[in-house]
Amino acid sequence: MKTFIDFNHLKEVKSGYFKHCFIALYLVSILFASALLGLINAIFPFILPMKSQQMLKKVITETERIFI
Repeated sequence: MKTFIDFNHLKEVKSGYFKHCFIALYLVSILFASALLGLINAIFPFILPMKSQQMLKKVITETERIFI
């Protein structure tokens, strides 16, 4: 069972602190932008259709490429 705090996480993903930090900040910025675009698209469905989903796919692809 995984715990909330995992001091071995960096070793498990084979990453250093700063590399992990910058990658995480990059990915979370894409997620935040995707959430905002999804909100805009929910209200105005004709603006940027499918862009939010494309951004989410990019996060998944980048995460798999870097950490798996």
